[in-house]
Amino acid sequence: MSQDILKKYIKHAKHSVKPRWTGLVDIEKITNLYAEMRKESALSGGLLVCARHIESIMRMAEASAKMKFK
Repeated sequence: MSQDILKKYIKHAKHSVKPRWTGLVDIEKITNLYAEMRKESALSGGLLVCARHIESIMRMAEASAKMKFK
């Protein structure tokens, strides 16, 4: 893929692709992920997971959806 086409693709995706979280399924998945991450971090003695981590995961999921846009 040429650089020019890739740049156009990225520009189009940024401006026209707006992924949306759908219904309770996504909220339930995020809730379960958050609970599991907190439990694992507490058991391992690592850093506690906070809401900002979940927001980051959501932003990465949206970016992934934009990248998969066809």
